[in-house]
Amino acid sequence: MQKLSELLQKIIYLAVKYMNKLNKLFIYNNFLKQILISMQAFRAEREKLKRKEYIVTETFTNAMQNTVKEYK
Repeated sequence: MQKLSELLQKIIYLAVKYMNKLNKLFIYNNFLKQILISMQAFRAEREKLKRKEYIVTETFTNAMQNTVKEYK
């Protein structure tokens, strides 16, 4: 009976020990997921800004070409 009690104590100790490790891993996993979501959002925003930059560049180029045509 005493061996069973010692074994149960050891099992409980190991369960608590590994639960702490699992909790840390769970927290790290959630943190990494949030980082990935943020990176995806930043990439999407970067693409929007690239498109806006392209439109502004095209508009400026067209305006300059029209100005040159007017002066000729």
